[in-house]
Amino acid sequence: MTRREDWPERLLDIVARHDALAFGWGVSDCYLLPMDAVLAMTGAEPWPGVRGGYTSEIGAGKLLRQRGFANVADAFASAFPEVPPALAGRGDLGVVKVPEGSGFAGVVCIGTGFVGKHADRPGNIRIPRAFVLRAFRV
Repeated sequence: MTRREDWPERLLDIVARHDALAFGWGVSDCYLLPMDAVLAMTGAEPWPGVRGGYTSEIGAGKLLRQRGFANVADAFASAFPEVPPALAGRGDLGVVKVPEGSGFAGVVCIGTGFVGKHADRPGNIRIPRAFVLRAFRV
């Protein structure tokens, strides 16, 4: 995927849009924030047909498994080259461990750190680079 010339502005717009939204499965979650960033920056969507396909954590997991992925990290790895988290740049994707569960959450690099969603907090949350387990170049 190739980034558009105005990808930095598009990335900022998407991050701001999700920051204004409360967490919601299938609306603004740990998968859709990164996918909206990819779509805004490149004009392409790695897995068309996922939007609107789930409304719960169970539904999201089921949709990932139907597409052959065990988790968000597997999905990202199937479409983007992996890079060390220390080398992730603005607009690249990352994966963090969900503290209260056994799953993983997708995040977006915004420079020195990452942003993501959390079900118990409004808007986006800031995630230090040190917490990112895997990163993927967009």
